[in-house]
Amino acid sequence: MQSSKYALIAVVTLCAGSIANADPGDIYVEGVVGTFADEFYLDDENDYSVIGARAGYDINSYFALEGEYMVGTNTHERSFSTNRFPDLAQITGTRDLKLHSVFGIYGKASIPFGERFALHARAGYADREVEITGTTLTPEFETPILSSGTSSEDYLSYGVGGSFDFTENLYARADVTGYAQDVFSDIYSATVSVGIRF
Repeated sequence: MQSSKYALIAVVTLCAGSIANADPGDIYVEGVVGTFADEFYLDDENDYSVIGARAGYDINSYFALEGEYMVGTNTHERSFSTNRFPDLAQITGTRDLKLHSVFGIYGKASIPFGERFALHARAGYADREVEITGTTLTPEFETPILSSGTSSEDYLSYGVGGSFDFTENLYARADVTGYAQDVFSDIYSATVSVGIRF
């Protein structure tokens, strides 16, 4: 978590000078596709394909505020087997996991390289929600017990990326973003997008 805090402080520091001299800029909208890797269940990595949208406001050439929303398009099935304490009866079951949504808000600092290419870093807050459905089989019941629910987690989120302008208003962008609960967290997304400035 300390490294995440330092990343957020670094982005805010980079952006402070830009905010002081900010002029009204462009509004941009992007269509996003990519992958989201989540260590949610039984410490297994679940790779979800995601689609979504991102929108933001360019305060100037160096700083922007943006929000994004992504949903998962595939489901992961996980099986488990354990012995219940204290009678050691065997309990088995399955869980179907689907990424319901990932929502984030960010401050983004950019460094232009020439007229078309720019690198950026961003930091902010993100919320991830996973839908869980499954069955559990115990010795007391002949038929499996059905269950369903959701799990939501909040994260300090940070990442890096780059963009390339095809025209003054049309561009492509790539991002890698981490979602950190602690320094050992391995939850991240890798996305590409196409955007339009207005």
